[in-house]
Amino acid sequence: MFLVRRICTKRAIKKIDLGITIASVYNQITSEPNASHTEVKELDKMVDLKEDFHCLYDESILTDVKLRTATQTFQAHKNILSARSPVFRAMFMTDMKEKIQESVDLPDLEDDTVRRMLLYMYTNALDGLQFKSALKLYAAADKYEITALKTSVLPFEKICVPTTCVMCWFFLTCTLTMA
Repeated sequence: MFLVRRICTKRAIKKIDLGITIASVYNQITSEPNASHTEVKELDKMVDLKEDFHCLYDESILTDVKLRTATQTFQAHKNILSARSPVFRAMFMTDMKEKIQESVDLPDLEDDTVRRMLLYMYTNALDGLQFKSALKLYAAADKYEITALKTSVLPFEKICVPTTCVMCWFFLTCTLTMA
Protein backbone atom coordinates (compact mmCIF):
# COMPACT_ATOMS: atom_id res chain seq x y z
CA MET A 1 0.00 0.00 0.00
CA PHE A 2 2.86 2.40 0.79
CA LEU A 3 4.43 1.88 -2.65
CA VAL A 4 1.11 2.53 -4.37
CA ARG A 5 0.57 5.62 -2.24
CA ARG A 6 4.03 6.91 -3.26
CA ILE A 7 3.20 6.38 -6.92
CA CYS A 8 -0.09 8.22 -6.52
CA THR A 9 1.59 10.95 -4.52
CA LYS A 10 4.20 11.40 -7.25
CA ARG A 11 1.42 11.74 -9.82
CA ALA A 12 -0.32 14.35 -7.67
CA ILE A 13 2.93 16.26 -7.29
CA LYS A 14 3.42 16.19 -11.05
CA LYS A 15 -0.11 17.55 -11.52
CA ILE A 16 0.61 20.33 -9.08
CA ASP A 17 3.76 21.26 -10.99
CA LEU A 18 1.70 21.48 -14.18
CA GLY A 19 -1.01 23.46 -12.40
CA ILE A 20 -3.72 20.90 -13.18
CA THR A 21 -5.17 20.47 -9.71
CA ILE A 22 -7.86 22.18 -7.75
CA ALA A 23 -5.21 23.67 -5.50
CA SER A 24 -6.05 27.13 -6.81
CA VAL A 25 -9.72 26.61 -5.84
CA TYR A 26 -8.60 25.36 -2.44
CA ASN A 27 -6.36 28.39 -1.94
CA GLN A 28 -9.15 30.75 -2.94
CA ILE A 29 -11.63 29.16 -0.52
CA THR A 30 -9.16 29.00 2.35
CA SER A 31 -8.10 32.61 1.87
CA GLU A 32 -11.67 33.94 1.89
CA PRO A 33 -12.64 35.49 5.21
CA ASN A 34 -16.08 33.81 5.15
CA ALA A 35 -14.72 30.28 4.59
CA SER A 36 -15.33 28.24 7.71
CA HIS A 37 -12.92 25.69 9.08
CA THR A 38 -15.56 23.01 8.42
CA GLU A 39 -15.82 23.99 4.73
CA VAL A 40 -12.06 23.77 4.35
CA LYS A 41 -11.96 20.36 6.05
CA GLU A 42 -14.79 19.08 3.82
CA LEU A 43 -12.97 20.28 0.71
CA ASP A 44 -9.83 18.50 1.90
CA LYS A 45 -11.81 15.28 2.30
CA MET A 46 -13.37 15.56 -1.16
CA VAL A 47 -10.03 16.23 -2.81
CA ASP A 48 -8.42 13.33 -0.96
CA LEU A 49 -11.29 10.98 -1.78
CA LYS A 50 -11.30 11.93 -5.46
CA GLU A 51 -7.52 11.44 -5.68
CA ASP A 52 -7.75 8.10 -3.85
CA PHE A 53 -10.47 6.83 -6.18
CA HIS A 54 -8.50 8.06 -9.19
CA CYS A 55 -5.50 6.16 -7.86
CA LEU A 56 -7.58 2.99 -7.42
CA TYR A 57 -8.64 3.25 -11.05
CA ASP A 58 -5.27 4.23 -12.53
CA GLU A 59 -3.25 1.65 -10.64
CA SER A 60 -5.91 -1.13 -10.88
CA ILE A 61 -5.66 -1.71 -7.13
CA LEU A 62 -7.70 -4.71 -5.92
CA THR A 63 -9.88 -4.82 -9.02
CA ASP A 64 -12.44 -7.59 -9.22
CA VAL A 65 -14.05 -7.25 -12.65
CA LYS A 66 -12.93 -6.71 -16.24
CA LEU A 67 -14.73 -4.61 -18.84
CA ARG A 68 -13.87 -5.80 -22.35
CA THR A 69 -14.26 -3.87 -25.56
CA ALA A 70 -13.37 -5.35 -28.93
CA THR A 71 -9.71 -4.35 -28.49
CA GLN A 72 -8.99 -3.61 -24.82
CA THR A 73 -9.68 -4.87 -21.31
CA PHE A 74 -10.26 -2.43 -18.44
CA GLN A 75 -9.89 -3.38 -14.79
CA ALA A 76 -12.58 -2.06 -12.43
CA HIS A 77 -14.31 -2.56 -9.09
CA LYS A 78 -17.78 -4.07 -8.89
CA ASN A 79 -18.71 -1.90 -5.93
CA ILE A 80 -17.86 1.34 -7.78
CA LEU A 81 -19.72 0.26 -10.92
CA SER A 82 -22.68 -0.91 -8.82
CA ALA A 83 -22.84 2.33 -6.87
CA ARG A 84 -22.96 4.41 -10.06
CA SER A 85 -25.09 2.21 -12.33
CA PRO A 86 -28.19 0.14 -11.56
CA VAL A 87 -27.50 -1.89 -14.70
CA PHE A 88 -24.07 -2.97 -13.46
CA ARG A 89 -25.54 -3.55 -9.99
CA ALA A 90 -28.12 -5.94 -11.47
CA MET A 91 -25.38 -7.78 -13.38
CA PHE A 92 -23.33 -8.35 -10.23
CA MET A 93 -26.16 -9.08 -7.80
CA THR A 94 -27.96 -11.73 -9.84
CA ASP A 95 -26.67 -14.94 -11.33
CA MET A 96 -25.89 -13.38 -14.67
CA LYS A 97 -22.83 -14.46 -16.66
CA GLU A 98 -21.06 -11.18 -15.78
CA LYS A 99 -21.13 -12.07 -12.08
CA ILE A 100 -19.96 -15.61 -12.64
CA GLN A 101 -17.22 -14.76 -15.17
CA GLU A 102 -16.22 -11.53 -13.39
CA SER A 103 -16.15 -9.77 -16.75
CA VAL A 104 -18.49 -7.62 -18.81
CA ASP A 105 -18.31 -7.62 -22.59
CA LEU A 106 -18.85 -4.19 -24.17
CA PRO A 107 -18.40 -4.91 -27.89
CA ASP A 108 -20.52 -1.91 -28.94
CA LEU A 109 -18.39 0.64 -27.04
CA GLU A 110 -15.08 2.11 -28.12
CA ASP A 111 -12.04 2.04 -25.86
CA ASP A 112 -12.05 5.82 -25.41
CA THR A 113 -15.73 5.80 -24.41
CA VAL A 114 -15.19 3.11 -21.78
CA ARG A 115 -12.12 4.90 -20.44
CA ARG A 116 -14.06 8.16 -20.13
CA MET A 117 -17.06 6.40 -18.61
CA LEU A 118 -14.91 4.69 -15.98
CA LEU A 119 -12.99 7.85 -15.20
CA TYR A 120 -16.29 9.63 -14.61
CA MET A 121 -17.64 6.78 -12.47
CA TYR A 122 -14.56 6.96 -10.24
CA THR A 123 -13.91 10.71 -10.15
CA ASN A 124 -16.79 12.68 -11.76
CA ALA A 125 -14.22 14.03 -14.24
CA LEU A 126 -14.92 14.76 -17.91
CA ASP A 127 -11.57 15.82 -19.32
CA GLY A 128 -11.14 17.07 -22.89
CA LEU A 129 -14.63 16.10 -24.01
CA GLN A 130 -15.33 16.79 -27.69
CA PHE A 131 -18.69 16.64 -29.42
CA LYS A 132 -18.23 13.21 -31.03
CA SER A 133 -16.98 11.60 -27.83
CA ALA A 134 -19.78 13.32 -25.88
CA LEU A 135 -22.40 11.66 -28.10
CA LYS A 136 -20.84 8.24 -27.56
CA LEU A 137 -20.47 8.84 -23.84
CA TYR A 138 -24.10 9.94 -23.56
CA ALA A 139 -25.23 6.77 -25.35
CA ALA A 140 -23.14 4.62 -22.97
CA ALA A 141 -24.49 6.51 -19.95
CA ASP A 142 -28.02 5.95 -21.22
CA LYS A 143 -27.44 2.24 -21.82
CA TYR A 144 -25.98 1.67 -18.34
CA GLU A 145 -28.32 4.18 -16.65
CA ILE A 146 -25.53 6.36 -15.28
CA THR A 147 -27.83 9.31 -14.67
CA ALA A 148 -25.17 11.67 -13.29
CA LEU A 149 -23.01 11.12 -16.37
CA LYS A 150 -25.94 11.77 -18.71
CA THR A 151 -26.64 15.02 -16.90
CA SER A 152 -22.97 16.03 -17.02
CA VAL A 153 -22.69 15.37 -20.76
CA LEU A 154 -25.92 17.22 -21.61
CA PRO A 155 -24.56 20.80 -21.78
CA PHE A 156 -23.76 20.43 -25.49
CA GLU A 157 -23.66 24.19 -25.98
CA LYS A 158 -20.10 24.08 -24.62
CA ILE A 159 -19.16 21.27 -26.97
CA CYS A 160 -20.83 21.90 -30.31
CA VAL A 161 -21.38 24.65 -32.80
CA PRO A 162 -24.91 26.09 -32.30
CA THR A 163 -25.95 25.60 -35.94
CA THR A 164 -25.39 21.85 -35.74
CA CYS A 165 -26.86 21.23 -32.28
CA VAL A 166 -30.45 20.72 -33.43
CA MET A 167 -29.39 18.19 -36.02
CA CYS A 168 -27.09 16.43 -33.51
CA TRP A 169 -29.83 16.27 -30.86
CA PHE A 170 -32.15 14.78 -33.47
CA PHE A 171 -29.49 12.23 -34.45
CA LEU A 172 -28.77 11.39 -30.80
CA THR A 173 -32.47 10.98 -29.95
CA CYS A 174 -33.08 8.77 -32.99
CA THR A 175 -30.00 6.66 -32.25
CA LEU A 176 -30.97 6.13 -28.62
CA THR A 177 -34.60 5.24 -29.38
CA MET A 178 -33.61 2.77 -32.08
CA ALA A 179 -31.06 0.99 -29.89
